[in-house]
Amino acid sequence: MTRPAAADCAAAWRAYRRGGALPLLAVVAGGAYVIAAGQWPLLQPSMRPVAAAAAIACVAARLRHNARRLRFACPRCGEPFHGRPAQRLAWHSPPGRHCEHCGLALFECA
Repeated sequence: MTRPAAADCAAAWRAYRRGGALPLLAVVAGGAYVIAAGQWPLLQPSMRPVAAAAAIACVAARLRHNARRLRFACPRCGEPFHGRPAQRLAWHSPPGRHCEHCGLALFECA
């Protein structure tokens, strides 16, 4: 088995981290709109639909981000880093800090 180059490994871990701020962005944008709607009467009729859309976007972004992390391939062995979803229930056992197959530590490139 050949080990990936350090640049490839670092890029893989950047991809693993990517997207974590998206749910927070949805909350901040929705909150800013609700605050603005409280200040400007012209925006008040659309406050509830926009707040609901922001909440749905936040939940959808979080689910997508978690699903991407659970499917992440280990930079060393190429297998799913957190194991196969059929082998464990995600809501009963949190993702580990090491690859289920080769033992590579989270965010390690060796």
